Amino acid sequence: SYYRVELDGDLVVVLPKFLGIYKHSGIQILIDSAETGNLIIQPTVVEHKLWRHERKTLSNHTLFKYRYSLEACFNKNDLNEYLMKEITATNKANQTIDIESIDWMTSQ
Repeated sequence: SYYRVELDGDLVVVLPKFLGIYKHSGIQILIDSAETGNLIIQPTVVEHKLWRHERKTLSNHTLFKYRYSLEACFNKNDLNEYLMKEITATNKANQTIDIESIDWMTSQ
């Protein structure tokens, strides 16, 4: 299984469907762009209709907007626990990991 993360109000995620270019795949995760920590995994049609309230803009497609909205869904301890597991798994696979990026993620 794989996931498709979409931020409410992201204009780019609706363009392919609108233009008929391709169909999205993966399990959809819909995240609230108001950075309140709300998300829905595999929303139903009713949940889509009730949820979609943010105006579609390109500003909701930025990496920072996605990051802040995702971080609002988890507390700092959850993020630290996840990163420690990833570091351990990466070290076991004899791969290098960028410690500066980890410090940046956990210091916010």
